[in-house]
Amino acid sequence: MSFFFSAFQSQPSEPQQQQPQQEKSQRLKAKAYHIERLILKRSGLQLDTELKIFDVPILFQGEDHYLHTYLCGEQNKKSLVLLHGYGGSSTFFYAMLKDLSEKYKVYCIDLLGMGLSSKLDFPCQNTEETIEYFVESLEKWRQAMDIKEFELGGLSFGGYIGTHYAIKYQERVKKLFLISPAGVTRGGETITEAVDRENSLPWMQRFKLNLKIKAWNDRTSPADYYNRYWFVANFMIKSDMHRKFGDNGKESQFADLLYKFYKKMLELGSGSDRAVYYILKSPKAYAHIPLEDLIMEHLKIPVRCYYGDRDWMDATGAFRVQRTGNCDFKVKVVKKSGHLISMNNPTVLCQEMLLEADSPKYSRISIV
Repeated sequence: MSFFFSAFQSQPSEPQQQQPQQEKSQRLKAKAYHIERLILKRSGLQLDTELKIFDVPILFQGEDHYLHTYLCGEQNKKSLVLLHGYGGSSTFFYAMLKDLSEKYKVYCIDLLGMGLSSKLDFPCQNTEETIEYFVESLEKWRQAMDIKEFELGGLSFGGYIGTHYAIKYQERVKKLFLISPAGVTRGGETITEAVDRENSLPWMQRFKLNLKIKAWNDRTSPADYYNRYWFVANFMIKSDMHRKFGDNGKESQFADLLYKFYKKMLELGSGSDRAVYYILKSPKAYAHIPLEDLIMEHLKIPVRCYYGDRDWMDATGAFRVQRTGNCDFKVKVVKKSGHLISMNNPTVLCQEMLLEADSPKYSRISIV
C-alpha cells in the first residue's frame, strides 16, 4: 500500500507536465527568431535600427495574445500595413522592405495564430467566425499601435483578410493593395474536377495533389501533417523551397534558410492553420464567400490588384470587377512572377506600389 501511495504521489502535476513542453516551445521560438533575423538581413536594412522586430500584446476574446510585427521607414508620414499569405510569415516581404520604406512607414504583421505570433487553440467553427477572428485581431493590433489611418496590403490569404478588414473599417483604410489575392473569383474548380484533372499531371504533382486533397478532406493542419509524416514533409518542403527560390543552385543557401525557418514554424504547432478550411475551397483557393461582389458593393476606396504572369491564382473575378467600373479597382500583371510576387519580382511590385504613393491615377489594364 505504501508503494502505491508513493507511486501515486510521484506522478507529475499538470503544471510540471506542461513545463518541458513550454521549454521546448521557447527553444524552437529562439531558433526561429534567429533564422528570421538571418533572412531579414537580406532586406538591406540595418536590424534593430532601420528595421525593428517586436511583438505587440493584445487582449482578444478575453485572452492575452501578441502579434509579431516589423517596422521600418519610421521617418515617413504615410503608413502601410502588410499581411502575409496562408501558412507564411512577414518574412515573405523581406525583399520589399527597403524600397517601400523610402516613402512609407511600413508595418508587417504575422496574423494571429500564424508565423511567430501567439498560437492558441483556434476557436472558430464557421466562415463568418473565422473572418471576424482575423479582422478583429487586426483591429486590436491597430488600436494597440494607435494608428489612425493607413494603406493596407495583403498577399494571397492576407489579401482576402485585408479586404474584409477594409470593408468593415473603411474609415481607417485609405487604399488597398491586393497581391495575388485568394478568394476573389466566384465558383471555380471543385475537388472532384481536380481529381479528374490529375491524370494529366506529372507523377510528383499528382502525388502532391492527392496529399493536399486528403489533408483538406481530413481538415489536417500543416503542422499536424508535418508532425505525422515528418520525413515526407521535410523532403517536400525542402525541394519546394529550392525549386521556387534556389535559382538553379545559385541561391541554395537562401533556400535552405527558408526551409529551416518554415520547418521551425511547423514544429511550433498549429495555431489558426485550420482557418483555411473555413475560408477557402480546395484545391485552387476559391472562397466560400468570394470577394468580387463584396468589393463592388462595399468598397469606396482605391484598390490596386496584382497577379504574376505565371500565377496559379484565378484572376477572372478581379478582371470582372475592373470591367464593371463600379469602383476604383485596377489590375496589373507583373512579369516574371508566380504567386509569390513579393519574392519573385519585388522590385517591379515595389515600383508600382510606390507610384501609387505619389499619384492616384492608374492605367486601366497593363502588364509590367
